[in-house]
Amino acid sequence: MKHLVLSFIVFFAILEAGGGSAWCLTLKATTEDGKKVILNTNGTWAYEETASQPTSSSSFSYIRPLTAAKALKGRREKYSVWYDDAKWKPSPVSSNQYPSESTPEFQFNHASGDAVALVIYERFLIPGETARDAAMDTLRKAAPDIRIVQEENRIVNGKQVLCLRTEGTIGQIPTDFFCYYYAGKSGFIQFVTYAKQELFEKNKKEMQEILNGLDVIE
Repeated sequence: MKHLVLSFIVFFAILEAGGGSAWCLTLKATTEDGKKVILNTNGTWAYEETASQPTSSSSFSYIRPLTAAKALKGRREKYSVWYDDAKWKPSPVSSNQYPSESTPEFQFNHASGDAVALVIYERFLIPGETARDAAMDTLRKAAPDIRIVQEENRIVNGKQVLCLRTEGTIGQIPTDFFCYYYAGKSGFIQFVTYAKQELFEKNKKEMQEILNGLDVIE
C-alpha cells in the first residue's frame, strides 16, 4: 500500500495547477438533547427530519454508520467527516507532498493498510452538472486509462453527491476508486477512497462507510 500512496502523491504533483441504505427504517429514538432520530437495522441512523426529506427517484439515500463516532471538521466549517477510529486512522498531510491547490485537507489510512481516503476541499462553486467532468479530468491525470464502472446520484446525510466507481492504473498498479463529489453552496468537495484492485472488494464496505460519514453544512 505504501507504493500506492506514493503513486497518488506523484499524481497530485503532476496536476500542477464513501454504510448502508436508509430505506429500511425500523425504530425511532430521542437523543439526550431532544432530537428525534431513526435507527436502521443495518446499524446506521439519521435525524428524523433529514430522513423524511423527499429525494429524487434517481437518487439513493445513505446516512453515516453508528460506529462513525469521531469527526474531523473541514476548513471554514463547511463539512465534517465522521469515521470509525477502529477502522480508519487520520494521517498527517505534508504540504510539500502536494501542490498547494491540490493538497488534501484530510488523509485516512485503513487499519489494515489496504485502503486510503483523501478529502480535498475547494471553496469555489461549480455547477453540479460539471462535477463529473471535473472529477474525471483529475483522475485521468493520475490514470490515463481511467474508466467509470458505476455512476449514480446519492443523498448522503441529506445532501446530494455524485458517486463514482472508477478503475485505472497508477504507477503500473491497477487501482479501484470509490468516490463522492459534492458541488454546491459549500464549495467543491472531493472525497476519494482507493485500493489496489485485488483488495477492493475486501475493503469496499468500509470504504463506503467512511464515505457515508461526509456531512456537508450548507
